[in-house]
Amino acid sequence: MTPEESAALAWYGNLILTDVLPCPVCGAGVANMGSTALLHKTWHEQRGEGTAG
Repeated sequence: MTPEESAALAWYGNLILTDVLPCPVCGAGVANMGSTALLHKTWHEQRGEGTAG
């Protein structure tokens, strides 16, 4: 797992240990895999969206 993928997983919450991560922006369920989590996080960043607060 790359550092970027690790950071993306941390973006969803460090204590989440399930197969599905709830997105902190849109609430979508994202697969608990570094590449998938990073892709979804990047998609939000490209749209100018981040975490609320």
